[in-house]
Amino acid sequence: MSCDSEGYECLNELLSVFLDSEPMKKRTLVLDKPDPYIASSTLKKRMQNKLVIVKSSDDSQWSLSDDCGKLKLDIGSGKIVELIDGVNDALAGKCDFSVGATNGQNLWFW
Repeated sequence: MSCDSEGYECLNELLSVFLDSEPMKKRTLVLDKPDPYIASSTLKKRMQNKLVIVKSSDDSQWSLSDDCGKLKLDIGSGKIVELIDGVNDALAGKCDFSVGATNGQNLWFW
């Protein structure tokens, strides 16, 4: 994942709203088309143009999947905090790290 500062700040605002929302709330974001060499190996290098974020009732939930050509992130409150921390690290200039899960279920910050 990479954004300019404004993009990271907007993402953090959205994630902060998700922290206070009820489970099953969702939002869809339009994505730039990723390079096929950095797309998720778990998702068979499919490149999605949209990200659907769905808040899970399970605080530790983190799941990336392909949902009709959209990247779907099911995420619980604990993992939202982890993602916010990752965005803050990226804003501070850190790069080449991931958050979330493993085995292709993680989001990398470049």
